[in-house]
Amino acid sequence: MIRILIFPIWMALLMAMRPVLSSLSDSLVDIKNTKRRLPQNCNTNPPLEPSYPSGDPKNGYQVWAASSSGAYQNSVYIPKKSDACDGMTLHWEITDSDKLKVAVAVQAEGWSAIGFSETGGMRGADLVYYEFKTNRLVDAYVRDGYVKPTDDANQNWTLLGSTKTDDGFLIFEAERSLDTGDTVHDRKIIDDSLLEVANHKIIGAWGNSETINYHFKNRITTSIQLFTSAEGSGNAYNTFIKQMENLSEGSIMLSLSNYKIPEDETTYKRRCFSNSALVTLGMLKHISSTTYILGFEFPIEETSVKYAHHIVVYGHMKEYNTNKVSCNDWYRSPIMVWAPGNNFYQFPEGGGLEVGNGPNLFNAFTIEYHFNNIDGDKNIIDNGSGVKLYFSSQPVQNEIGMIVVGDPNVELMGEPIGNGKTRHTFTCSASCSQQDIHDDEINIIFEGLHMHQVGRRIKNELIRGNSVVNGAIVDFYDFDQSGLSVPMQKQYKMKRGDYYRTTCYYESDQDTKFGLASNDEMCMTFLYYYPKQPAFFGCGIGQNFPCGADWARNTLGSDNNFDREFGKSATTKKSISWFRTSYSDISLSVGDSLTFNYNFHNVIEANKFQYDRCSGGTLVAGIFQNSYTATFDTRGTYYYYCGISGHCPPQRVKVVVSGGSPSTLSPSSAPSNLPAEDCGDVALEKVIYKGNKFNCSSFLNKNPSFVTKLCRKSSIYSKCKPFCEGKCKCKDNKDIKFDMYFNNGKSKKKKCSFLFGKKNKVRRLCQPEKSNANKLCPWACAYVC
Repeated sequence: MIRILIFPIWMALLMAMRPVLSSLSDSLVDIKNTKRRLPQNCNTNPPLEPSYPSGDPKNGYQVWAASSSGAYQNSVYIPKKSDACDGMTLHWEITDSDKLKVAVAVQAEGWSAIGFSETGGMRGADLVYYEFKTNRLVDAYVRDGYVKPTDDANQNWTLLGSTKTDDGFLIFEAERSLDTGDTVHDRKIIDDSLLEVANHKIIGAWGNSETINYHFKNRITTSIQLFTSAEGSGNAYNTFIKQMENLSEGSIMLSLSNYKIPEDETTYKRRCFSNSALVTLGMLKHISSTTYILGFEFPIEETSVKYAHHIVVYGHMKEYNTNKVSCNDWYRSPIMVWAPGNNFYQFPEGGGLEVGNGPNLFNAFTIEYHFNNIDGDKNIIDNGSGVKLYFSSQPVQNEIGMIVVGDPNVELMGEPIGNGKTRHTFTCSASCSQQDIHDDEINIIFEGLHMHQVGRRIKNELIRGNSVVNGAIVDFYDFDQSGLSVPMQKQYKMKRGDYYRTTCYYESDQDTKFGLASNDEMCMTFLYYYPKQPAFFGCGIGQNFPCGADWARNTLGSDNNFDREFGKSATTKKSISWFRTSYSDISLSVGDSLTFNYNFHNVIEANKFQYDRCSGGTLVAGIFQNSYTATFDTRGTYYYYCGISGHCPPQRVKVVVSGGSPSTLSPSSAPSNLPAEDCGDVALEKVIYKGNKFNCSSFLNKNPSFVTKLCRKSSIYSKCKPFCEGKCKCKDNKDIKFDMYFNNGKSKKKKCSFLFGKKNKVRRLCQPEKSNANKLCPWACAYVC
């Protein structure tokens, strides 16, 4: 069974986990080639399905697959959420030389990309993309944001071959080492064949443009077990079913019945199954009995595949100091979660979750569905999506327990997290596990890390003495993708006297407070373990001695990247003595910095035209400053000179920055008084928000509602005309407007910024086939979609 904190209020806080709990099962699901969510009504087979019923191959991809796919042990077709007849096929093999070899096939003319993600989205993803026109394969990564990937300075993928068929299929083959040694920009591909190890989260995208660009609906996400387990490849579901047939006494299905999915974009639907319902369905013999859940699967109705975003199964206990059993929010905990790609689970090591009538046992269930009907489709009926529970009344070898650490009771409710970037640390006492763990050690099989919308990074560390023996870390937490993030790791031991330290990082400018609502914040980690201990419920702030926790809050600097590991720059910090002499060109990499040390000089940043003439540019460091440091976030050529009369020439230097992605911008301290034709090499210095400086890109990307304001100003438009026109079609320094058809076809004039305030209603406007909004505001549409 799962033992929960003795404080009933802890159950209340779990209400707030509703908005996107989509990855608990990522760590629990054993996927190879599981049941494929394929439609029955495509014209033939899905065009990227490598197998075909009979006869000759039907298209160019299948011709390639017939001759080449034998080089790969595994393959899976991954459908788009919006169209199950279109998607991506991934072929892969783990070679004897410890390399991952892949073939990626899509229907596209220009490019395709595949990557490994922490949470199922782009933030913090390790990618590789291929562009057909230039036959270019690029090792890349994404930091915090939905932006164009940054090229890795160390290219660790090797192109093995590529094919573009006459009927529009693009296929590339490549390989890389499982462990490239680059811990900053590459994610290690670890052995996920063990049941308790989370599967690799795979994302993919493709397009028809010559270079990688925004993908619109051409994207996929799923979880895949890349390593082959003892049962072999492609038969994990069959193995699961055989295990359930052998071990379980039966199964029950908790599902919807004749439910009409609303036309609204986002819908949450709940259905309660009470204690008496579990008796009626046959899981419990009577209302006072108990049983053990051994495994479960999530059948999704074929008609609902496009709309099912995730499903959460909550367990309910008896209400505090009563014998009442209900689906009350105050007495519930999430115990199972489904998201696309995660279809079934069996508790490891002969484990089982006890449910029924007993102390701290779940005895009722709520199934909560999140449907996402982006296109507003009508008359969609779901008549069977839900969870199938396999059970046995026989005692199990390892009873599963559950603990929660951090701030499990939300004792900080109402406490501001602090504006800007902050770090909150909750440290348990070693005395807690010393007292409450009766065995010498327990086995931790699962960790789910939880924050809300302004959470940026979270880590949960197990400490023994003064050493960290296990660190579960999500560097790029993304609540919209995965409200409960599960790191990839093997099970590990917690010994008596060990303790947890939970650290949550936030970024807010809205006076966010700790609390139960989705727009409040939380900081906690859920852990499953065995064998269950009679009184070990976890630890946290506000709990009774010895299971309380210390809490510390720290304000971070604006330039702090939340102490992240992935994506951080392995930087070079170079310095020069800046005086009246000539300098050779300086070569640096993205993320490096250059410091000018001087007395009675200054530093002017310029474009090449101004550099050659020692005239113009922006003063970035004055005569009495004595030192100036420039940090380079994008590759390109940068120019500096001393503006003191008679010093230049010779006092000037050119800095060539390699690696990373090309950009139309230079560092954040770039000049503002440059002509429009130089916009490709410079940025904009704009004093706004109490004097903070933003360059064109960073300001517009982080503050999209100000796009029109910036582009309307003639000075900004003239300095960054290509940027403005490329992002939101600034026209004649006037307001940016477009014709959109909305509200039963009525024509309205709206600004680009309208998109940002009405995200849930205007996504369909950005589709090229439905309006010209995308033509006039491509960047705004990309942001919304």
